[in-house]
Amino acid sequence: MFLKELRKGGRVLKIKKRKVLPILGFSLLGLASGLFSWYEFLGGREIVNYKEVVVLKEDVTQGTDITNNSWTTLMVDKNTLIKNPILDPRKIIGKQAKHYIPAKSQLTPEYFAKEGLVLKAGQYVAQIPIEWTLSSPDSIRRGDNIIIYSAFTDKTSLEPKTQNILQANSKSQPNNPIPNPVGLKSLINSKVAYVKDSSNREVINVSSGDRLDGSAPLKSIEIITTPEDFKIIENEVKQGAKLVIMYD
Repeated sequence: MFLKELRKGGRVLKIKKRKVLPILGFSLLGLASGLFSWYEFLGGREIVNYKEVVVLKEDVTQGTDITNNSWTTLMVDKNTLIKNPILDPRKIIGKQAKHYIPAKSQLTPEYFAKEGLVLKAGQYVAQIPIEWTLSSPDSIRRGDNIIIYSAFTDKTSLEPKTQNILQANSKSQPNNPIPNPVGLKSLINSKVAYVKDSSNREVINVSSGDRLDGSAPLKSIEIITTPEDFKIIENEVKQGAKLVIMYD
């Protein structure tokens, strides 16, 4: 009796195998067909072999501002990707091109600088020695918009004028400067290219977002300016004035 049941069970198992194997074969064939269609016709090839990168719609020249209308995306073969390509347009919007960049070419952060830090025709980087200054915030950093004033420093008038200077708002807007305290003369508006320490290294924030926690004491400020504007500063210093630097 047991043997009969065993033989019967074996026949049932063989019958089930005969039914399952064709179904399994057709399923695998359908899956393979679906994968082929996805790869060839539904974008699978691009997903597997390509990467979407941010590119510029048109050629740009040095100093061009990058706006939300400047960029588009392009699928690039993963084997031809450059090092550290731009994948997120927010990393370049609001910045400026450091040099000529052709349209539809891959981008990297090194191609761009903060707005206003790219030298345009007639502009240069000039150093303001600390010896020229009477007052400058230690929290000044690269990219800040600054106003440069001159101030008399004779002993008979230095103390009251210095009090006015130090009490003045060091974050006044360049386009809406504060009323001149006694003894201050507005010279130029500019932008900071670098702030450096005594070892000629850039002073940066040690803590993220904390300007009061600088990497070293300030030794010199380098600004983006023109020869004409820098001559204005030099003439004031030659006449015995000291500079007061404020930022917004």
